[in-house]
Amino acid sequence: MHAATRAEGQQRSFHTEDVFIKTGQGHRESRVHTSQSSLPRRLRTLLRSVDGHSPFRVYARTLENYGDVAARFNELRDHGYVQLLETDEAQTQGNRVQRLRKRLALKHAG
Repeated sequence: MHAATRAEGQQRSFHTEDVFIKTGQGHRESRVHTSQSSLPRRLRTLLRSVDGHSPFRVYARTLENYGDVAARFNELRDHGYVQLLETDEAQTQGNRVQRLRKRLALKHAG
């Protein structure tokens, strides 16, 4: 069982192994120039770091100097920039990543 993470004051929670993906709006926002961005710098940096396969715990550990990372993710989610990757989709994507890693390992071994 995964530990649940709840941003203070937020109704929605997610698990440390949950994966976030950018929405169409998130992709558009992450491509605009910094001066044209509607997001504060730290939120924009967090949005740009969302890769669609790293679990939340990775962001929580590596970006702990950003303060409450769970609250930041909830803010991005509430404004429509990111969403949780559905479990079936996450498993499918995880399987693809594993197959790619195996192929790369075989390529480097040969």
